[in-house]
Amino acid sequence: MFGTGFRSTVVTGRTGRRGERRAGAGDPRRTQKLQAEYADAPVSLALYMGAQFARAAEDLTWAPAGTLHRRFLGWLR
Repeated sequence: MFGTGFRSTVVTGRTGRRGERRAGAGDPRRTQKLQAEYADAPVSLALYMGAQFARAAEDLTWAPAGTLHRRFLGWLR
């Protein structure tokens, strides 16, 4: 029906963009929860968010890398 190039996607978040609501990116409540959860392990949090950043970069090829970097890793300082 959709041809050989059709690939189903999971749509999350309100905007309907694939994978946009990963981890804590962009959600202040989720960000605070992650910071509390990883309070004693900031390096582990950075590694986790780095992995989420890499996944998002693969999924969101239309998004500028700098924007994704700020959203996923910019708040870790």
